Amino acid sequence: MSDSDYEPEYLPEDVTLPGGLTISVMTLVPPPLEYMSALHDNELEVSSRVVWTGSLLLCEFLCADPLRVRGSCLELGAGTGIVSIMLAKKGMGDSIVMTDGDDEALSLLRENLKMNGLDMAVPPSYMWGDDDDQIDSLRSFLKLPSPLQFDTILAGDVMYKSELPNLFFSSVRRLLSPAGVLYLCHIPRNGVTHEMVVKTCEGLGLSIVQDDSFSFDSPTSPTPLPPQAKMEDAVRAVVYKVTLNKEAI
Repeated sequence: MSDSDYEPEYLPEDVTLPGGLTISVMTLVPPPLEYMSALHDNELEVSSRVVWTGSLLLCEFLCADPLRVRGSCLELGAGTGIVSIMLAKKGMGDSIVMTDGDDEALSLLRENLKMNGLDMAVPPSYMWGDDDDQIDSLRSFLKLPSPLQFDTILAGDVMYKSELPNLFFSSVRRLLSPAGVLYLCHIPRNGVTHEMVVKTCEGLGLSIVQDDSFSFDSPTSPTPLPPQAKMEDAVRAVVYKVTLNKEAI
């Protein structure tokens, strides 16, 4: 079968999070290398359709102190939706909005919500950046007043290409409420270093600090990693707290 004939396959996967909470999500069966190469050549990807270590670590981080999540919540690059599904299951946050820029991932996300007994509306594809049309479209779907702002923004393992940090933090700058907080779990991938993330964030006028209260820096960390998490990724992970001004940190 040629890569043009190949159709991605998905299977249900159970992920156990802190407190014994198990979430079921549809994830991508690893495709043939030829198919992945074709995606790369056409600047396409399937990154939103798998469970990433950074998302799992973000779940662990939030569960360690549920009060970090407050008010209206937005997840950027939700992918399988595992972070937002966890929030909904644990009753964290007043409201939850999940976004992603991959239409196929959004279809899977809707399926994942059903699998976990949740009835939540998922907006159409939202692409990061400073685009008024994108934000207006999201606001119209949610039927919320202008300006569209959230008290808590969450993102786990979402920056794996060099052009993404600027687009990501441009969205954060537009969508974060004046006293709001972004929690970002970043793992360096494909040259997107911690230094690049911090420099880009600060360059857009945001304040960013590393949250040292919770980390997986060794195989003997007190909280065990979920089976899907990779230790080689976990030891490189950093959780950042981002605000619109230094006084809010």
